[in-house]
Amino acid sequence: MRLKQNLLAFSGGVDSSALFFLLLEAGIAFDVAMVDYGVRPEREREIAYAKELCARYGKELFIHTAPTIATNFEHTARNVRYEFFTRVCEERGYHNVVMAHQLDDRLEWFLMQLCKGSGILGLGGLRGISQWRGIRIIRPLIESSREEIYEYLHTHKYTFFEDSSNADTRFVRNFFRHNVVRALMPRFTQGVRRSFRILEQESEGLFPQIHKVLPSVFVMRRLAI
Repeated sequence: MRLKQNLLAFSGGVDSSALFFLLLEAGIAFDVAMVDYGVRPEREREIAYAKELCARYGKELFIHTAPTIATNFEHTARNVRYEFFTRVCEERGYHNVVMAHQLDDRLEWFLMQLCKGSGILGLGGLRGISQWRGIRIIRPLIESSREEIYEYLHTHKYTFFEDSSNADTRFVRNFFRHNVVRALMPRFTQGVRRSFRILEQESEGLFPQIHKVLPSVFVMRRLAI
């Protein structure tokens, strides 16, 4: 079995497309994993884009076709992709799953947990480095805002796709995204970023210590230059 380091969770959307190119720029070796839920009209173009990128840059691509999800789509879809990523890591020897969650996502998650009733473990759920069933999850974009990521993509003229399902506010995450997060982030990005740093520092004793095995993992900080 070949031992590799990083498996990038890719969708072709804004965040994962930016992370693909940032990892390339940082010289970090990775391959790509993608889940096809079969529900959005742009899925075929996204899959074609993933295949094109991986062929061009010599990345191995793993695609999983998910079964039809009848109820509780967000929760079930999350479990499907995490199970898939874990299986690929175990079978192919990857150590890390690199995910493109960013600061806006972190705030959305925080609000979702706050409003359903959660403690500090739930509120701090999206962390820069965490563990899931023995697999290390790394989120290099966790301190970068969605606005910064858009700016990076437009500056470099990189292709990406907008997820049409993000406009559907029947999903809880989208409700917070459109009604709260988009109003807060343009004015309070620095404060939100600082609050999550403090939350993470103050909760360190509650989480297992995970060493940062990739010194340049927080590549998105370069956007501030």
